[in-house]
Amino acid sequence: MIKKTVLQNLSKINLKIAFTLLFCTIFSLSFAQKNKESKEENKNMATAFAKTNPKELFLLKEVTETFTFERSSKNDFPSVVQETKEVILGLKDDQTAKRSLFYNDQIAIVGEEVRKDGKDEMSLNRTCGNYNSEDIFYSDAKLCIYSVYLEKIGSMSTFENKKVFGDIKYFTTEYFHDQLSIAKKTMIFKVPDWLDLELKEINFKGFEIEKKESFDAKKKLKIYEFIIKDIPAFEKAQFSLGASHTYPHVLIWAKSFLNKNNKKTVLLETIQDLYRWYKEVADQMQNKSDAFAPTVKQLTKNITDDKERLKAIYYWVQDNIRYIAFEDGIAAFKPANAQDVFTKKYGDCKGMANLVKEMLKVAGFDARLTWIGTSHVAYDFSVPCLAVNNHMICTVLLNNKRYVIDPTEKFIAFEDYAERIQGRQILIEDGDKYILETVPVFNKERNATILEEEIKLVGEVLEGKGKQILQGESKTGTLNMVKATPANLQQKALRNIVDDGNKNFDLKEFKTTSLENREIPLELEYSFALANQVTTFEGEMYVTLDFQQEFKNTTIEEKRLSGVNFNEKMLKKAKITFEIPAGYKVKQMPENMDVKTPNFAFTLSYKQTGNTIIYEKEIAIPIKVLTKEHFVEWNNAIKTLKKTYQTPIILVKN
Repeated sequence: MIKKTVLQNLSKINLKIAFTLLFCTIFSLSFAQKNKESKEENKNMATAFAKTNPKELFLLKEVTETFTFERSSKNDFPSVVQETKEVILGLKDDQTAKRSLFYNDQIAIVGEEVRKDGKDEMSLNRTCGNYNSEDIFYSDAKLCIYSVYLEKIGSMSTFENKKVFGDIKYFTTEYFHDQLSIAKKTMIFKVPDWLDLELKEINFKGFEIEKKESFDAKKKLKIYEFIIKDIPAFEKAQFSLGASHTYPHVLIWAKSFLNKNNKKTVLLETIQDLYRWYKEVADQMQNKSDAFAPTVKQLTKNITDDKERLKAIYYWVQDNIRYIAFEDGIAAFKPANAQDVFTKKYGDCKGMANLVKEMLKVAGFDARLTWIGTSHVAYDFSVPCLAVNNHMICTVLLNNKRYVIDPTEKFIAFEDYAERIQGRQILIEDGDKYILETVPVFNKERNATILEEEIKLVGEVLEGKGKQILQGESKTGTLNMVKATPANLQQKALRNIVDDGNKNFDLKEFKTTSLENREIPLELEYSFALANQVTTFEGEMYVTLDFQQEFKNTTIEEKRLSGVNFNEKMLKKAKITFEIPAGYKVKQMPENMDVKTPNFAFTLSYKQTGNTIIYEKEIAIPIKVLTKEHFVEWNNAIKTLKKTYQTPIILVKN
């Protein structure tokens, strides 16, 4: 009986083992089949996408970002946990995909994992360090770059990472677009009932974004889910606006929260809250005027007019303190001490604003720190979060008037304002309160450039004299360029403005007004000889008077997402007087052009007066940004402009 029971038990065990082995075999075969099908699907997807996008190397097949909000164990304040999963497909053989993660003192990377073609976790191939952008060094902004090799088209890599924002105030925007194209992206926000947080949908119009809302009663979470498909990569178009103007994204506005004792703590509900936080950070400075007080005294010595004293200090900071953008933890919002900026002779916008403020205070002025978002930012103070501002300047109250000064703008005159801050809201410190003001806006005449030339034909060469007058952005841009050039090459740089790099343009006499006086227009006077501008054929002479032909090749790609950012309002005027050579008469002149719209105008005219032809041109663009709905209109105008430029004056012998 015992033997029979043992045999029965053994039989049952063997049967279980057999079933287990059979199940594992079936599961293994099923997994292998699914894996094979998945690889085939990836290859087909990659091949199809590569056909229509031959320049792209990778495709994000699927991206999921989940944001959860937790109370910090240290101070009960909300923090943000971001978990990201990306599936990357190779679109060509033998390519290395690279992905990057930004972090700083406020954002920590706490987890990361890379898998390839569904296989076990790979060792991470990564490089981490400080982030550099051209000549600007961001000492706090850091990034890690992760690399994975994809052998074949359709090879897949899965990248998962986890980041924590220690302070919810620094969690402000999340974009749907990426440096790579995305087949599908899901963005999930899990907002607890103890957190008052608003998700503002920016630039959603024109994009098919599915939004779902649900509530997890057990965890007391309101869940917002955004899904978007077939997203192209960030476009690399010239003269683009800042991303916040163009691309769909979520602006996160954290207003307040309830602590564990159900007591409300305000974060950023109003402008007053935002100002209070800015002021608390700024008040951490320990400014000492001993280092720069003697310089202030020397600069204002023997000057009695208040405006002139103010300008002396303002211009000195412009000329002697080098602007270097950098962030350093809380110093992304906290200015450096004035004495440190003065001694080192460099600083970011906050440090320079603080220095000029303290120097002006030493001179007896009522100077105040001022927060502003430049035109690069799409928001204003109607949403009081940290995404609103990216710049700091100074405001001076003098004789019941407010004067805005930005020491980071080189060679700009007092009471003149760069295009990037014109019309922008500013938050001016005023003790425990604040002053909300707007920077004045100038019209296109501020940036007028004027060209006058008198030309005659000597042999087959055009000879003449001319004068160019540069104002506003053209003037400051030119002076910035010249001053950044080594001293022995500055005259050459100035001459290049006149000859525009034309090898046939022989610039002879050349002089300029003072390069040091920022309060007057920059004038360039010259004489020249220009070859290869006149052609003779079968007794007819073909002459082209316009050497610069601005905007000739500015046709806009009508499919581009971003509007065209001219960076300035423009007014360009030219008057060229041409002396008809003896023995010749005019057979034909180009047709006049007169295209006027509310956004731009091109006016070109030719007229003969006695033995001279007067060519006049005016290009007026009273807006800084040309939006998409006007691209076709612009392109039609440029087509006409180009034709007018290419039509020569035809002269024949009497």
